Amino acid sequence: MNTLRNYFESIILAILRNILFIFAGILALFWYHNERNFEPLITVILIIAGILSISIERWFNLKEKRRELLHELVHELYINLNIVNDSKFNPNSNEAEKFVVFPRLLNIALQACIVSGAFTLKKDKKLFNLMHSWIEFSTEFNNRLNITENAMLLNQTPPNISRWRIKLKEGQTFVIIKKSLTDLSRHLIKYYKNESGIDETTVLFDD
Repeated sequence: MNTLRNYFESIILAILRNILFIFAGILALFWYHNERNFEPLITVILIIAGILSISIERWFNLKEKRRELLHELVHELYINLNIVNDSKFNPNSNEAEKFVVFPRLLNIALQACIVSGAFTLKKDKKLFNLMHSWIEFSTEFNNRLNITENAMLLNQTPPNISRWRIKLKEGQTFVIIKKSLTDLSRHLIKYYKNESGIDETTVLFDD
């Protein structure tokens, strides 16, 4: 919440600063119209240069911010892809009756991307929708893991544990989770590889 508030505060300050620049430029033009010397024109040129330099700086800062956020998001999704393929979610017949603590899906980088406001452009609409879907499904899935673990703990018999683990593995929620994660990952790799610096051939982690 603080990050989002700071982002909007920076926008308001930038707008006020630009208004002051424009106001100063108008005054300089009036000055030139009345005095007919070059000093006001020089002032106008300096003001325009100041506005352009601020705009360019903001553009570069936003570009770098997007790159960093995308880079972190792709790494987090890579970790989540490993998590959903973890053997604890796909137990064989010998392991299904054993109690386990399931690994939780991560969405810290994803939350940072959403609250940053860096992906609210028209071209990011599809990405923004996919990110919101993933954070909703991943949060729901983590809550379901808590419920499953508690149910297994309340009755730690092999048949009960096996029933809950199989139910989790074959449930519709797990299918939705995999699809949402895959859709988001593929969209990022396909359409944002130039910004993130990560494509399908990039080695994210050493073995």
